[in-house]
Amino acid sequence: LVYETSEEDLAVEASVVHEKDSRVEMISRAITFWRSEAFVVKDGRLVKLGLPESVVASVTAGVLYVRLREEWTPAGTQYKAGSLLALDLDEFLGGKRDFAVLFTPGPRVFLESFLPLKSVVILDLLDNVSSRLVEMRRGADGRWSRREVDAPRLANLNVAAYDRRESDEY
Repeated sequence: LVYETSEEDLAVEASVVHEKDSRVEMISRAITFWRSEAFVVKDGRLVKLGLPESVVASVTAGVLYVRLREEWTPAGTQYKAGSLLALDLDEFLGGKRDFAVLFTPGPRVFLESFLPLKSVVILDLLDNVSSRLVEMRRGADGRWSRREVDAPRLANLNVAAYDRRESDEY
């Protein structure tokens, strides 16, 4: 038995992210439609991620991505609702909370979706109700850089990975 939920919960989802050099097993307990708890299996133990119940969390290539539905202030740093945060999963499990902010919403800019690839993350933004794509690339120093993607304006764009483990093509 990996995880057992109560009858009051909405659902439980188990997933395995297979990477070239790692494997991450996750469990998400849906308490309600907007509230959940996230767990990972580490050294054969189920470890609850210390995240607010309102976030959407995922792991790709060893990086924990946290999408905030509400403001959050871990370790004295305030992050705005609607933000997308990133931190190495092992660092997070080790107690670090110094997330990189990949996106912060503005008055007319919203993160519709994001797509982690081999070495970049594509942000699909709604800017004044039009799609805009941004590439976020993590450098060797761990810092993220930003590049606007040359794409049609006044369009509704969607992004899909060609092969996210082996390529940055989309």
